Amino acid sequence: ARIAVEDFHGQSPAGLTSPMSVRFAGPKQKDQAGDKLDGAWMSGIVKVWYPDRGFGFVSADGYTADVFAYRDALSDTTTLEVGAPVIFQAEWNASKAQLSTLIIIGLRESVES
Repeated sequence: ARIAVEDFHGQSPAGLTSPMSVRFAGPKQKDQAGDKLDGAWMSGIVKVWYPDRGFGFVSADGYTADVFAYRDALSDTTTLEVGAPVIFQAEWNASKAQLSTLIIIGLRESVES
């Protein structure tokens, strides 16, 4: 707040009738639903996949934020196709405040015998 007052030469800006409040940005807020889903098995659809970079995002059923998916989590394939259904075990990444995939299993539309 001191900087703001100094920038205005000790005068309140015109039209300001109440004291200014300064709010500092802190670390990302925890996703209240996401951190509770740590370890849960979920289903979803591959939203985007970058095969050359080995990562992408899954749109999880019943969860609003995208879930980060990395190639090392793939258990039955080496790549994913956009729009493909998957099931995965979610893992909460506290440093990024988002869900990521621990294990991903690609689902097939039909099983041939």
